Order: sequence, then C-alpha cells, then structure tokens
Amino acid sequence: MSRRASIVDCDRGAVMAEGRRLGVVVENVLSNYAYVGLMAGVTLFLTPLYVRWLGAEQWGLVALCITVQAVLFLLDAGLAQVAPREFASAVEDRAAQWQLFVRFRALYGRIALAAFVVGQSAVGWMLADTQFASVAGAELALRLVLCQFALTFLNSAPMALWNGLQEQRRANVRQASFLAGKHALALGMVGGGWASAWAYVLPFVVVGAIEVGLNYRAVRRRYADVAAAKPVESVGSAGLLSRIGGFGVAVLAGMATTQIDRVLMASWLTVDVFGAYAVVVTFGLAFMNLQQPLQKAFLPRVVSAGAGSASTLFWLTAVLCALPCLLVAWQAHRVLVLWLGAELVHPDAARVLAWALVGVALNGLYAADYTRMVAANAWRVVLFINLTILVGQAALLAWAVPRWGMVAGGWSWALCGATQFCLGRWWALREGKGS
Repeated sequence: MSRRASIVDCDRGAVMAEGRRLGVVVENVLSNYAYVGLMAGVTLFLTPLYVRWLGAEQWGLVALCITVQAVLFLLDAGLAQVAPREFASAVEDRAAQWQLFVRFRALYGRIALAAFVVGQSAVGWMLADTQFASVAGAELALRLVLCQFALTFLNSAPMALWNGLQEQRRANVRQASFLAGKHALALGMVGGGWASAWAYVLPFVVVGAIEVGLNYRAVRRRYADVAAAKPVESVGSAGLLSRIGGFGVAVLAGMATTQIDRVLMASWLTVDVFGAYAVVVTFGLAFMNLQQPLQKAFLPRVVSAGAGSASTLFWLTAVLCALPCLLVAWQAHRVLVLWLGAELVHPDAARVLAWALVGVALNGLYAADYTRMVAANAWRVVLFINLTILVGQAALLAWAVPRWGMVAGGWSWALCGATQFCLGRWWALREGKGS
C-alpha cells in the first residue's frame, strides 16, 4: 500500500470515528429532550389535576414538601455536575468506572443517611409555629418526603455513570418508566379518595425504592467480572474528594440561588398564595429543563474537545431554550389561563411567570460558559458568581416581598439569570474563548 493511500485510509477512519461520536451526541440530545418532554407533559397535564383534587390547603402542603426536598438536594452540591465528568474521563477503563461507581454510591449513601436522620429529627421543629402546623397530615407528609429524598439521592450514582459514559438513552428510558409508575399510583390514590399530601408523596417512596434496587442490580451485573477481579478497598477516595470538593461548595451556593425564593416566601406568604407561587415556579422549572438535555449530551464532548463544542452548545441553547422562554413570557397570562383555567390563576401569577422565564432564558445562555467551567474545574469562578447572586437575591426579596408579594420571586429569578449571563460572558471573554 502506498503512503498516500495509507494517509487517505487514516483520514477516512478519523472522519468515520468523528461521525460516530457526533451520532452519539445527537442520539443523546434527542433522548434527553424526549425525557424532558415527558417531564414537561407531567407538569402541564397533571399539576392542574393535583391542584383541583387536593385543594388549596393540601396543595400548599405538597408545595412545602417539594421545597423541602429541593433544599435537601443542595447536598448534591457538585456531585451531580462533576460525577459525569469523572466517568467521562474513565470511558476506556471499565475497572476505573466500577471503582468510581462504588465510591460515588458510598458517598451518596452517607450523605442521604445523614440528611434523613437529621431531617426526621427536625420535622417537629420545621412545623412548629408555622401556618402548616394546623394542616392535616403535615407531619406524615414531611416524613415521607424525607424517605423520597433519600431514595432519589441514592439513585444519582447509576444516573451519573450512564450519563458520563454517554449512555443517556438507557438512563432516560429507566427514569421515564419509573416516573410513569410513580404518577400513575399517585393519581390513583389522590383521585381515588385520599385527597391528602401524604397520598401524593407515598407512591414516590414505594416506586423509588424499587427503582434504586433495580438500577443498582443493573450496574452490578454489568461490572460483575471487574468487581470480582479488583477489590474496591484497593482504591482510595481522597483523590476523588479533592477533585470534587471545590466544585461541591460552588454548586452548593448555586443550588441555594434556585431555592432561596421559596424558602423565604414559605414563611412570608399565606399557605394559598405560597401554593399559587409554587405552581408558577413549577412551570418555570419545566422550561429550565430545556437546557439540561444539551448540557448532559455536550459535557463529555466539551471535556475532550473544548471551546468549539461549547460554542455549538451556546447557539443550540439560544434557539431551543432561550427563545421558547421569551415567547411564553410574552404571552404569560394567556398561557397560564390555558393551562390552569382562569379560576385557578392568581392575579399576580402572569407577572411572576414572565420575569421568571426571562431569568430562565438568560440562565440558558449561561449554560455553555458554565459547562466549560465544569470541564476546566473553574470552581472559584462559579463560587464567586453564585455567592454574588445569593447576596443579591436575599437583599431583593427582603426588600420587595413585603411591598410586592409573590411578584418579587419572579424578579429574583430575573436577577439570577442576568448575573449569571453577564459574569459568565466576562469569564469567557477573559479566557479568550468567547462563543
């Protein structure tokens, strides 16, 4: 074979390999969007049913349970962001993948157990001297949601493995199947005569326990030969913790920015108004999910390919996330009336949704820069951005909620997105890698 023919064959092989890699990214993006579409469908079609069947008071209690769980997921910190990165870096080493999985699962397990024990001990304190203390079934609902949190937290380890190895279709199919089971059982209970918050939460606990067991069994079977050949005790976790520790603190602050509005407003607003605000926030979070399929699919790619893939991610997010958010914000009142019915739409809900979606749009544009920060382990920059936002949100909410009520929550979302976008662009331009 001539040298020229050899070069041509090598080039052709490289092009084919690159094509296969891009094909995996496209498949993962489509799979991720299918799952996000399912979640959005659940939010759009089932939330109005739950609100009607449960009533304002019990739905307000459900909103509190969702808030408690979301706050507890602050403990996930940087794990959800950097665990897929760790698995992506070990894509060619099955032994390393198994070692990472065992370490992450143990870490998730310890955190979940500690949070569960402390949370169960603090249920009475959380309800004491609050408007929720007189709501029927409040203590049982909170205890159940702590069980749900622990199970969902444990399930993060196999999800991180599959996402990091770009097997996101598998992760999405399994998540979608169990999600359908949870809501089918919840609808059966709430609509079948148990119109209580605990009846809403209980199916998530039961099906969640089955999900954790089956997912762990699937991973264990996959690495059965590796697990037998190389004991886990031979690999320490100090290096892993040092790699994720800084980002853990940074993302902890970032997660706090997504929850501070509900944490503060749960005590500042009445139960029914807080429930109305929670409905709007649920709708806004559904739009925030539009960026996650792209981020999950592109993170392994950005780790290996760098700024070029991040630029593609920026423009895709602008079209598939930011633009839909702004269009819905423009018609916020009509969308809410179409979704809930005019009688369930709070007078201030449209303004809250419009401002919140502006923030979500800007957060989507920040996603590409943030993904590069994760890949580069630039946790100090992320921490600075998130602490800046947290201080600004707390000050805004403290000043505005007593004067403007739930509308201030929408402003806090807009402030968060604007700060992320501006500081993210500043970092990218300073690095000389602007999209």
